[in-house]
Amino acid sequence: MKARKSFSLIELIIVVAIIELVYGISLAYYKNFSQEKILGVEAEKVSDVLGLARTKTLAADLTPKTGCTDFNGYQVEFSGNDFILVFCCSASCTGLDRVVVSSYSLPGTETFLSSSTVMFKPPIGQTDTTTITIKDSVINKCYQVMVSASGLVDTIKSICP
Repeated sequence: MKARKSFSLIELIIVVAIIELVYGISLAYYKNFSQEKILGVEAEKVSDVLGLARTKTLAADLTPKTGCTDFNGYQVEFSGNDFILVFCCSASCTGLDRVVVSSYSLPGTETFLSSSTVMFKPPIGQTDTTTITIKDSVINKCYQVMVSASGLVDTIKSICP
C-alpha cells in the first residue's frame, strides 16, 4: 500500500471547522471581557467624582462662586447615563445658588439604574448612605458604587436586579 503524502478534503474541512469554532468562542469571551472592563472603568470614574465632591467639601472650595456666604457642600446628581458635580451655596441648592462644576456621561450601553443625588455636607463631608448601580445592557452586568455615611466610597461587582 502506498503512503499518503497529503490530507483529504474531509480532514481539511474538519480542521478548519474546529479552528473557526475555537476562534468564535474566543471572540465572544473577549468581547464580554472588554465590556466588563469598560464597565469597571466607568464605575471607578463615578467613584473618583464622588471622592472629588467629598474632597472639595472638606476643603470648603468656594472657587465656583467666590461670593458664597452659605456654603452647603458639593453634590453629585445621577440620571440616565449622565452625572454632574454641583456646587451648592444654600441648603436648597437651586437657581443662582447652584453651580454645575462639571458634567460626565457614561458611554453607550452603560446606564444608572435609578436617578439619585449624593450630597456631601461640610464640615466633615458626611452624607446619607447611598448605593448607585451602573448596568451594562449588552452583557447584563452591574457594578455598585457605595457611599457610606462618613463619605467613604467603595466599588464592587454586583448581580443585576
